[in-house]
Amino acid sequence: MRASFLVVTVCAALAAAGCGVSGPQQPVARLQGAVTINGQPYPKDAEGTITFMPAAGGGQAPPTSAPLIDGRYQAEQVSKGKVTVLFTITRLTGRMVVEDNAPGGTPFPERQNLVPVPCRQGIELEVKGDNPSQDFDLRG
Repeated sequence: MRASFLVVTVCAALAAAGCGVSGPQQPVARLQGAVTINGQPYPKDAEGTITFMPAAGGGQAPPTSAPLIDGRYQAEQVSKGKVTVLFTITRLTGRMVVEDNAPGGTPFPERQNLVPVPCRQGIELEVKGDNPSQDFDLRG
């Protein structure tokens, strides 16, 4: 009786802690590479992020983001399959602005979007596995 009580207690503790059996894991890959704009490195004073957004469907995995550092990225947990790759690359303009719909609002630093217009909705990519040279040249 004491042994069965112990087994039940341990199983209940594991289930409460979330250590139970879970559904199938989405296969992932490790991607890294360079991001350029019209074949050129983007300005040193720019800040950027790359995001891999899995295509809609069964087993939807979360998006994966990585910082762009000196025009390069390294993303560890990118879902395999079809993804949309989104880019955020901005830099400060040196001006302070106030939002148009916020009269009397607090000024904030203006940022310039450096992603070319044709690339702002993302780039479709089929991720098949690890790729140490998955480069992107954003053209506009």
